[in-house]
Amino acid sequence: MREAARGAPVTPASGEYRILDRIGRGGFGEVYRAQKVAAGGFRKDVALKMLNADMVQVNEVASRLKDEARILGMLNHRAIVKVDLLALFNDRWTVVMEYVEGADLKQVLNHHGTLPLFAALEIGAEVASALDYAYNHEIVDPADPAEGRHPLRLLHRDIKPSNIQLTPHGDVKVLDFGIARAEFASREAVTGTNMLLTREYAAPERLRAVEHPGGDVFSLGAVLFELITGTRLNLLGPMVDALLHGKSDFNMENYRDQRMARAWGVLKTVEGMNRALANLLLLTLAWSPERRPTARILKKELRRHAAILQEQESLGEWCERVVGPMVAERRKAKVDAPSGALTGRTLATDGHTFELRSDEPDLARTVLMKRSPPPRTPSIQPPRPKEPALPTMAVAVQPRLDAPTLHPEVEPPRPAARGLSGVAMLMVPLVVLVGLGAGLLVWGLSSQGAAPASGRVTLSGDAPAVLLSGDPGTFEVTSNGLEVPAGSYVLQARWPTGELSPPLGVHQLLPGGELALHCDASLGACTSP
Repeated sequence: MREAARGAPVTPASGEYRILDRIGRGGFGEVYRAQKVAAGGFRKDVALKMLNADMVQVNEVASRLKDEARILGMLNHRAIVKVDLLALFNDRWTVVMEYVEGADLKQVLNHHGTLPLFAALEIGAEVASALDYAYNHEIVDPADPAEGRHPLRLLHRDIKPSNIQLTPHGDVKVLDFGIARAEFASREAVTGTNMLLTREYAAPERLRAVEHPGGDVFSLGAVLFELITGTRLNLLGPMVDALLHGKSDFNMENYRDQRMARAWGVLKTVEGMNRALANLLLLTLAWSPERRPTARILKKELRRHAAILQEQESLGEWCERVVGPMVAERRKAKVDAPSGALTGRTLATDGHTFELRSDEPDLARTVLMKRSPPPRTPSIQPPRPKEPALPTMAVAVQPRLDAPTLHPEVEPPRPAARGLSGVAMLMVPLVVLVGLGAGLLVWGLSSQGAAPASGRVTLSGDAPAVLLSGDPGTFEVTSNGLEVPAGSYVLQARWPTGELSPPLGVHQLLPGGELALHCDASLGACTSP
């Protein structure tokens, strides 16, 4: 066995992780379910989030992964996923995290439709409790211990249904702190005003790069609105469209008033809704962050309203009835699914590095090589079998200018919402990645289908070329266009000065599809329809 980076050999006595199966894979990493094995017969299921070998040289991605691990390592709340260890395996940063088996709220909505009012309120109260704890929890920063204890002031910045998970026992977990903003000196990535903005749930001030704890409260309010009514609020949708298309006649005040009047009309149709609760929910959606309740007040009020409903069924019982079968179905689907290269291996760790056990063969390291642009017709790769989808981890980098980039995300139809009238479902959500010129990277741990076929990428605008980097390889696209394998790609623009931009976002190329890119040097951004 090779020596650890810090000089001491890694031995089984230092700790072992037996890899059980791979539960997710994306362009920037993969996640394994493993069993921690320790002295005295101790066993514990954990999740290993492992950076891909070809991402180790992308500093922003590695820094974000390490920052998320450090942030979560400072927290200890029942509704926040816990982190046990951050270490290296073959130069790949790997995080040992709490393993949470369940379904996220996006999956629950798609499978079940709207939630009972009491369940939505109890879930909302747990999320609000986690937000309150994350913002007000006091820490001693190891990089500046002389400063003493101070609040972490952690903002999640991407609260949405897919980042809230339920277990079959009724536990609520807030996921994905990859783009969180916190006040501690030892973080590596520069947060600044960068953001991943999912417009169906984002607060209005986020368009102005204003960071406020009320932004997370607004997002939670938008999630609760959707859980209860089955309708996405999408307050920012038309505003973003107006911004992108330069509509000078867009009346913000009229639009805001009409939108909130419609929200009130929908809430009134919900069974069990009363005026006080409706007013509370509308207050979370107030235009000004100062008018919204704090997460602490929202937590208390949601619990109070849930108690008034006096439901005979608890959240745990409801989750057992609804989430339990979803988990059982997923387990059954995984029986015949391939599990990844590390499945069945055992990793030993000294707390700094992971190594394969000495009695198991080592894995060949991936060697990164610079390549010239590929021919127009790419090689065909063998098919990849399906694996279950995992929540998304988003990683952002330093911004420069206001230039929202739109990425459509089509989701399957949901069961019909109960108790709705007057407002149609918004069927095609758009994820707005507002990178302010430097963009962001999105780590999508999603289900695997067959190996990608090719699609065509075209380029217009100010950039003579763009660089696309992803699992299928690295490709340089010029104004002539290029056929490349389908998949997710990190985009960088090569400006007329010859300068290569920071990552400007992740773009998805579908098999047989076309990705039309337009780059604007004045905005420092590249967009696609």
